[in-house]
Amino acid sequence: MEDIDIWQKKFEVCDYSKKLIDRIKYLNTIVDSPIDITEIEKGLYYTRKYHASQMRQSGEPYYSHPIEVAIMLADFTAPEAPKLYKSYMINVALLHDAIEDTICTHADISKIFDKNIADSVERLTRIKPYGKISSGAIIQNKKIN
Repeated sequence: MEDIDIWQKKFEVCDYSKKLIDRIKYLNTIVDSPIDITEIEKGLYYTRKYHASQMRQSGEPYYSHPIEVAIMLADFTAPEAPKLYKSYMINVALLHDAIEDTICTHADISKIFDKNIADSVERLTRIKPYGKISSGAIIQNKKIN
C-alpha cells in the first residue's frame, strides 16, 4: 500500500489500458455525466499491479481480462443504462478478480478506493467464508434456482 499516494506518478499506459481510456473518453462525449478518467486510471493501475505476474493461457497478461470486462460494461451502460455509467462501476469491473486471484484484500480496496467498491468486488468473488465456489457450482445453483 506504499504507493497509495504516488500511484499517479507510477501509472503507465499499456495497450490494454489505452483501449479502455480511449473508450471512456469517447463514451464521455455521448453521456450527460462523464466519468472521471483519473479514477479509471487509478483502477487500471491497481488492476495491473495486483495481476502483474499472472498470464492467461493465450499468453496475454491476465489483467487484459478485467480491462475487457470494464470495456464491455462501459459500452453497455453508457448508451443503455447511463445511470450505471459511473467510475465506481468501471472500477468494480476492473477489480472483480482481485480478491479471488491476488493478494489484494477487501481492506486494501477499501483503503485505496472506498468500502462501497470493496463490498461490490467482494460480492462478485467466488471466495466465500466457507471456501472457494467453483464456476460449475455457480452454474448448477443457477439451474436449481
